[in-house]
Amino acid sequence: MEPRKKLISRKQLRESFRNTILNKEIAPHGVVLVDLEDYCLQTRKRAEAREQAAKVIQSAFRNDPGIWWMAVGKAPDSEEGQQQVADFLSFLSEWEVLLSSRKGIVLLSVNAETQEIIGVCCVLSPHSEESYIDFVIALLTIKSRFWGFRSMQQRRAEAFGAWQKESRKRAYEGGMPIFLSMLGVRPDWHGRGIGKAMLQALNFISDDLKTPIYLETSLAKNVEIYKKSGYRILENLKRPVQVSVGNCREHFDMLTPMLRLPTTQ
Repeated sequence: MEPRKKLISRKQLRESFRNTILNKEIAPHGVVLVDLEDYCLQTRKRAEAREQAAKVIQSAFRNDPGIWWMAVGKAPDSEEGQQQVADFLSFLSEWEVLLSSRKGIVLLSVNAETQEIIGVCCVLSPHSEESYIDFVIALLTIKSRFWGFRSMQQRRAEAFGAWQKESRKRAYEGGMPIFLSMLGVRPDWHGRGIGKAMLQALNFISDDLKTPIYLETSLAKNVEIYKKSGYRILENLKRPVQVSVGNCREHFDMLTPMLRLPTTQ
């Protein structure tokens, strides 16, 4: 029997990222790539930095089908549920930034002139089997105990969380991969290569640490982008769901799981 591969730690992820941005020209002109922890040290505004990163995620995922399904069980073009989705995403994004900073790394794209955060990439190390969904479920469970029943939102979040954990475990036979949990760019900065730069940096980390990367997306256009960066669809792990669109019910793949294997040098 082969020895179990040693899991990559949060410290190794950070060191690899620092080496990557020092030795590779990745960021677009006028943009700086930096780890959230280093950004907090530079600005001395930890709480404000985390809040700013969370708001970038909120703006990037406000029309995400997977988020809408968990929050209200509807498609993003529905008129109903806008405020529920906003509230759900606000809580989710804050926990996502906090968890990734403790269990992995948060890569930032920063406007070099204003020091504003314009892009966020949340990454969990293979050591962490948790995700932001665990915290969402915990809050919904507390609410359900108060009200005396489990909401449909809680049921959807629990189903999502169970599927996500199982998919991560089954994605790669060689062990748990690095988990690209969320990658988002502020809408007014779309089309400038910022998301591509953060993804490229993460791919370099994967190659350096010889560890695969696993991700999930609910947008078809993102699937094509990830394919161009070496990610392949894990067809056997797709999860179809139903959503309400007006008076109709439509099926869609809530999340498309994808995996990228490290390239050999």
